[in-house]
Amino acid sequence: MKAVAVNQFKGTPQVMDLPEPPVKDGTLRIRLAAAGLNPFDWKLVDGILENHMPHVFPLILG
Repeated sequence: MKAVAVNQFKGTPQVMDLPEPPVKDGTLRIRLAAAGLNPFDWKLVDGILENHMPHVFPLILG
C-alpha cells in the first residue's frame, strides 16, 4: 500500500510503499482514492506525543 509517512520525528513526510496490514475479524479493508494531512499530523511529525505514548516507525500520517 502507499502511505505518507516519516521514519523519525522531525523527518520529511514522503510517500512510501508499505506492507498492507492484516485484516482482523470483524473489520473491513477499504480503498482510498485520496487523503489529506491536517495541522495535528504536522505536530505529530514534530514529536508532540513523543514522551506520552509509544510510536512505531514508519509513522503513517493522515
